[in-house]
Amino acid sequence: MDVDSAVVLKYIEGEKAPRMTAKGRRLTAERIRRLAKEKGVRIIENPPLTETLMNLPVGNFIPEETYQVVAEILMYVSRKDLAKTKETESVHSVPGQE
Repeated sequence: MDVDSAVVLKYIEGEKAPRMTAKGRRLTAERIRRLAKEKGVRIIENPPLTETLMNLPVGNFIPEETYQVVAEILMYVSRKDLAKTKETESVHSVPGQE
């Protein structure tokens, strides 16, 4: 993955929007991606969104103009995680041995 920038978003239920919790370029971006991979966090590439968010201070809520694209990304990640969970459950659930 040859990306120069990375941002980390976190959504806490009840808050108005996700917050940016980390950002970086070059080496810091590489560290962010490496840590995400080690922790099993999905990495989604969206350079236009990343560049928009790189202009914000860490800790800020994402701007309203990014809500739609971030919502689409979160829905995509949720669907992938749900599919992975169902796949894991079906592997561990052997008929007649429950």
